[in-house]
Amino acid sequence: MRFGLIFCFAGLLFAADSAKKPAVTKMSGCIDQRDGIYVLTGDKELNAVAVLHGEGFSDDNFARYVGHKVTVEGTVAKEGDSSTVKVRKITDVADTCEPN
Repeated sequence: MRFGLIFCFAGLLFAADSAKKPAVTKMSGCIDQRDGIYVLTGDKELNAVAVLHGEGFSDDNFARYVGHKVTVEGTVAKEGDSSTVKVRKITDVADTCEPN
C-alpha cells in the first residue's frame, strides 16, 4: 500500500513539473532589426509579430538572418500587446524577404 502511495505521489509531482514547462512553438516570418532589437515580421506586410531573444546564444547572432525568411522555434511570452520569443533554433527558409 505504501509503495502505491509513493508512486501515485511521484506521478503527481511529475505531472505538476511538466505543466510548468512552456510549450515550444514554431513561427515563420522575416527577421528585421528595429530600434536595436531583432524582431520577427509577418510575411504579408512585414509588421513586427514578435521580439526575438536568443536562448543560450547572443541576440547578435540574429544579424546574419536580417532580411531572410526563417522559421524560429522557442517559447513565447506575452508582454502587453507584443510577444517575445526565446529562440532555441533558427532555420533559414529563404535568403530574401518580400511582402506577399
